[in-house]
Amino acid sequence: MPAPRLFDVPSLPREQWMHVLATVAGLTEAATRTALLRELAGDDTPDAAGAQVSERRPLPAGDGTTVVADIVVRSGKEWGVAVQGCLGLDIDRTDAWTALHDALAAQVEHATLVVVTPDRAVPDDVARAQEGRRIRHRSWQRVRDWVQERTERGKVTGTDAFILREADYFFGPRVAELYRLEELLVRTDGAARVAVASLFADLNDISPQPTVVNTSTTAGEIRYPRSGDPVVTVTLGEGSPAASVAGGPSVSLSSREAYIEGRSGFLEAARNALPARR
Repeated sequence: MPAPRLFDVPSLPREQWMHVLATVAGLTEAATRTALLRELAGDDTPDAAGAQVSERRPLPAGDGTTVVADIVVRSGKEWGVAVQGCLGLDIDRTDAWTALHDALAAQVEHATLVVVTPDRAVPDDVARAQEGRRIRHRSWQRVRDWVQERTERGKVTGTDAFILREADYFFGPRVAELYRLEELLVRTDGAARVAVASLFADLNDISPQPTVVNTSTTAGEIRYPRSGDPVVTVTLGEGSPAASVAGGPSVSLSSREAYIEGRSGFLEAARNALPARR
């Protein structure tokens, strides 16, 4: 079975989150995998005992291009569930969702796309993409809650219990921190929201639980570390969002691409400047 490789750790936060979810789907027993799929895709999802789980799965699109699904759980040509994650809040990705669903639907008789975002309710772009398609939305909060509750509710043991505990250890604090950004993210330009959420997740691994401050009704700052003078400051809501290290480099958060371009050097400087994590 092409299950996720347990020790392959992706670099970017979104890919890390989806890798953990793919590990739960791919390395647990059939009962846990089926329960997860039914939580994500709906109670009518078939038993996943014989299904194959793939991570970062390329799917040919109708226009000759290829789209990549974060996770695909598939049972031959009968049915398939693709799961795609996003850390940005209220972003218009209608075309991406329709392309992913349609690419999977070209390969299986019954296709379902599950979109996982921070949005608490179905976002507008997913609602638009759902027309004529089987597309479901789940929040990261709901995913985190399922992982936390599954061990007790599902009476799992052995490998399943170990994997779920590790997933809970990963998702628990990270999802809680992501939702602390909710109010600030909606004030941020849509093109920058993924970059801001990605930086926040990156810095959370270096210096958790920063101070989040509303500096006005339309702007705010995230200050690291939590106590003492700020060493790293993220400025949102006024002008182009950016992050800076005191006496060191800054990085633009205007887009995901801008952040990725400056990410490595900025995080190295932030790690050197911030107090060591206890």
